[in-house]
Amino acid sequence: FKKRSGHTFINYLIALRIEKSKRLLLETSLTICQISKEIGYYSTSYYIRCFTKQEGITPSEYRANHR
Repeated sequence: FKKRSGHTFINYLIALRIEKSKRLLLETSLTICQISKEIGYYSTSYYIRCFTKQEGITPSEYRANHR
């Protein structure tokens, strides 16, 4: 997988989940907890850590800055 895409499968999966969560943050009124479960993270704190690592801001900040 890494040879063809340049990314590990886990990093690719995280990126896909974060992109979907960004759409949900902007297009729905779901809570952060609901969004984390919707994209496959059952630990909201882990989702927030992954999001922050990828985007540089928390999901709440992303929602507030992009509305």
